[in-house]
Amino acid sequence: MRVPRPRVMAAAVALAFALTGCTEAPAATPTVRIDGVTWRAIEVAGQPTIPGLQPTVAFDGDHLSGFGGCNTFSGEVAIADGAVDVGEIRATLKTCDGPGGEAEVQFMRALVSASTVTPGDGGQLLLDGSGGAIRLEPNTDG
Repeated sequence: MRVPRPRVMAAAVALAFALTGCTEAPAATPTVRIDGVTWRAIEVAGQPTIPGLQPTVAFDGDHLSGFGGCNTFSGEVAIADGAVDVGEIRATLKTCDGPGGEAEVQFMRALVSASTVTPGDGGQLLLDGSGGAIRLEPNTDG
């Protein structure tokens, strides 16, 4: 039995589309391990952090802790499906004047208002929300 030429062409076109779909894999979304890593802020609300006073934050399940640039802090956090919800934060009450104190206020404002968490380039992490974005990188200083 001979197959009419239009059907052969339609089958060839369908096969070409199917094969093309099989060879082009979608771009993979980068993944970043969040828990068990101490993250160092390198940028807060579009401004670079102050060397030597860079805030840090570590996530451990539903708990977070860190250094704001002057005071240490801890609190509760929920992270799921790209969303982050920072609960109440407790911090030491050291008085911080000058740029370090101002930077800590901006960092804490951005941290408590963060609503999304996304992986960035080179293993970075981005927390973003109404208080501004925090760009983090793994803290290799120990």
